Amino acid sequence: MLLGDQAHEPAQRVQLLEAMASSAQRIQRLAGDLRAASDTHADALALQPERMSLRGALLAAADRARAVHPHEGVSVEVLHDVELVADAARVGQALDNLLDNAVRHGRAPVLLCGAAVLARAARELVAAVMVAGVAVCYATVTGWLFVLAVDPPASVAVALTGAAVATLIGLCLGLAAVADAAALFAAALAFVLMLLVFGLIVSLSPATPPQAASIAIVVSVVAGMFIPVTAFRLSGLSLPLLPTNADELRDDIDPVPHRVVVERGAVAVGYAKALHVGLGAAQVVLLLTLVGGPGIFPPILTATVGLLLFIRTRHLNGIVQRWSMLVPAGAAMLADLAYLIGRLGFVDRVLALWFPVLLVAVLLLVLSMQLPGRRLRPYWGRAFDILETVTAVAVLPLVLAVLHVYELMRGLAG
Repeated sequence: MLLGDQAHEPAQRVQLLEAMASSAQRIQRLAGDLRAASDTHADALALQPERMSLRGALLAAADRARAVHPHEGVSVEVLHDVELVADAARVGQALDNLLDNAVRHGRAPVLLCGAAVLARAARELVAAVMVAGVAVCYATVTGWLFVLAVDPPASVAVALTGAAVATLIGLCLGLAAVADAAALFAAALAFVLMLLVFGLIVSLSPATPPQAASIAIVVSVVAGMFIPVTAFRLSGLSLPLLPTNADELRDDIDPVPHRVVVERGAVAVGYAKALHVGLGAAQVVLLLTLVGGPGIFPPILTATVGLLLFIRTRHLNGIVQRWSMLVPAGAAMLADLAYLIGRLGFVDRVLALWFPVLLVAVLLLVLSMQLPGRRLRPYWGRAFDILETVTAVAVLPLVLAVLHVYELMRGLAG
């Protein structure tokens, strides 16, 4: 290779030879380790730890990669140095393998491995999350391009579904690599899962995007009811059951330390916030897709779901959880208002904007004068319970109307 390629300068040839010599030494050592392992010598695979600079190891690995792959544009930038005690030869061998795999097989797996190293060895959580995020972006683009490579005339929905699947895989691997940021990855997983449901329905059925969005929004509303239980289970907190009768009072109950309950409870609250944020972001996208469907039923369903989310905010205590439902509800109402205004004349648009704004302003004024310092009577809470039940029940027939089920039934009967 050195004789046939005249483009190499003498300095580059020397650098390439040094890289080849270093790789040969590592291969020789690896072969010796394998031979020693086959001979079952317990001490033959012992590491040789020493104080080393991670920055120097990264720069040396990048130099060797550039020498072997001069046309791949290998570069490295290290802002802060980290000193650690490790086997320098083993670390160099691992870095060489990572860079070689990056050049040959893509960036996402290598970035995820780098995120794992940053999170577990260097304890740089922010940098690890950023690297894992870049890896997930690479995985998303890879999924999109893979679908187009396999089936060039594939629709946008199919390509988006492939990208969502690749993103989901990348997020799962990122969660395994950077476990300290599990809540952040949980939010992203909730968001991607809801969009994946939407993409699968569009790709595998004759449903239009608004129809698929109507099904996915129902799935998201139902999934929102299980967020507290899911967050509790993800936190790993298990508490003994309280006694329900006199005989159970005699049974011994294993005590749970107070610190464990507090720490695991905080983790459960963090998971609940993350899942609500991811689900709310997906609901915004689905509601905006739903409102653009043909006919009158998609806007009505959008308004109904928005009202249901608005009513359900009274069950939540945290600010993040409430706003995660208020934002999709507000987006649904604004989308319906824009849909209505887009189909009216100029005078009708002014009236359609002026009257709701005036009505909301009067309502807020009355509530600001009546509610502070007063406790509502219990029948108001019961009235909201009934309204929530009626709104939730109304969602199902509206979804069937968006899916044209009633027209199909009339066609079968006629």
